[in-house]
Amino acid sequence: MLYTRALPHFLMVECFIGRNHLPGAWVSVTLEMARRNSFNLIFGPADSAGLLRLSRAQLLDQAQQNREVFPYDFGNPTNDWTGRIRIEALNLSDVAKALQAHRSLKNLVKYPDDFETRMSDLATRLKQSRGELLSVKAAAVPGDSVTLESAKMKAVS
Repeated sequence: MLYTRALPHFLMVECFIGRNHLPGAWVSVTLEMARRNSFNLIFGPADSAGLLRLSRAQLLDQAQQNREVFPYDFGNPTNDWTGRIRIEALNLSDVAKALQAHRSLKNLVKYPDDFETRMSDLATRLKQSRGELLSVKAAAVPGDSVTLESAKMKAVS
């Protein structure tokens, strides 16, 4: 079955720790696919107001990088996307996994030059907020054919 939904032009994501905005936050964006594996992409850091603006081009670029490194694991996001996107703020466990992936894949996948520093800064902030909940508010533009999901999670799990 061929899916004809187009990814949104952009996603607006607002990141929180407790009731406060979380500058420097990173988020996981999962594009659910009808075939093969879903794309699990990460973006950040959020600006000083805890906001991220993610374009369709950014989503497709990261998805394409995953397809190039793991060609048999992923389908085509322009043809196989189901219309569902899950967005979650990275917690301390996720940051550790992202740093491990960076160490393993940095020669195969393009990362920002300051990736390790930014992730370490976020880890420090999350360690100081052990009992706090992380959350996001997200909107897709246009949003008529998108189902957005998110969940609250502890900063340190």
